[in-house]
Amino acid sequence: MTVVRLQRTSHQTAVSIVKTKHNEQLQTKFGDQQKQHVDTTCRVFRTVYYIAKSNRPFVDHPDLIELQSVNGVHMGRMLHSNMTATDVAEHIALEMQKKLVKAIIECKLPFSVLIDESTSLSQKSCLIVYIRCCVDECSEPTTVF
Repeated sequence: MTVVRLQRTSHQTAVSIVKTKHNEQLQTKFGDQQKQHVDTTCRVFRTVYYIAKSNRPFVDHPDLIELQSVNGVHMGRMLHSNMTATDVAEHIALEMQKKLVKAIIECKLPFSVLIDESTSLSQKSCLIVYIRCCVDECSEPTTVF
């Protein structure tokens, strides 16, 4: 009698394993983990973008990450240093520059180049190059360094 119960239990376990095999749990779990990782990285990138856009020093980055973590936002365990923030800001700037140049070339919209030279109090001269253009046909012209 105990052998029959053991066989029944083993059979039920085997049936449940076959059912879960078709659910593709491993792929689903891996996909969920990957999405969480990407979402966390996006949060860190948005924080760096805020710092750059607000003209704040990159040493604020670890404090902003900690503040968001205290407020319950999952910020992961990586990309939290101010040196990493510098690299991320450089990456964002390059991607934005590529996007702007691509939009100007593809849309064939007019643009102008403005060049200005300035001298600081310490008598160091600086050359600034601006591009004034429309990103798309409907927008107002914007000035980009």
